[in-house]
Amino acid sequence: MKALQNNDVDTSGVRVACGEVTSFTDVMSITGGQRTFFTYPGGSAAFGYDDIDWDSLTCKMLHLGYFLLLEKVDCGDGLRILKEAQARGIKTSIDLVSENSDRYTAVIPCLPYVDNLIVNELEAGKLCGMEPTEENLPRIAKKLLDMGVRERVIIHTPALGICASVTDCISLPSYRLPAGFIKGTTGAGDAFCSGALIAIDQGKSDREILEYAQTAAIAALRTPDATGGLEPLSTLFGTFENFERI
Repeated sequence: MKALQNNDVDTSGVRVACGEVTSFTDVMSITGGQRTFFTYPGGSAAFGYDDIDWDSLTCKMLHLGYFLLLEKVDCGDGLRILKEAQARGIKTSIDLVSENSDRYTAVIPCLPYVDNLIVNELEAGKLCGMEPTEENLPRIAKKLLDMGVRERVIIHTPALGICASVTDCISLPSYRLPAGFIKGTTGAGDAFCSGALIAIDQGKSDREILEYAQTAAIAALRTPDATGGLEPLSTLFGTFENFERI
């Protein structure tokens, strides 16, 4: 809480679950291998619809993150939250966590109440039951729109980003990063999501949404931790302009 307050984040709406421990995740990885996440849900498991003071909300966008990692959200409160937000004229967005399971079916009823879906290729493929190959990504994005997503499906992979709407589908290759540039990948997906949301909030084009998102993700790759490489986007633009795209 103090860290948020020290960075001028309004914490007046933050709820504290008495007797619960703050959730945490240990990330295990080896060079060239897949990362494995061990999560203790703690107080986050109890978060749900009733924890939101709806009448005090003044936001125009609501992002509900980490589906499949929040017990009450996954068991129906996520759908209630998204429905309530849209009924109040608040734009919605969600992201997911990656896992090898069939639990993605729990997210499907939520899609008609999601304006912007931001996921990686594995999550996108699991949601619609398609193999997440690079050539399939535009079709996957189109299928997710057909399944109910209202405005955009944004998919990020190490090689490229996809932003699909009902009228267009934009693909933007990733940058070719210099040897030794990447110090860690933890948090890069979250940074991508944050950059995309900032661009959406500012009314940027679909291509600009991908540019913002990729810029934030690259910044996150510069340090081993999840946040150390991040700076205001206004200071990051131009930092990587000498890098070639794949």
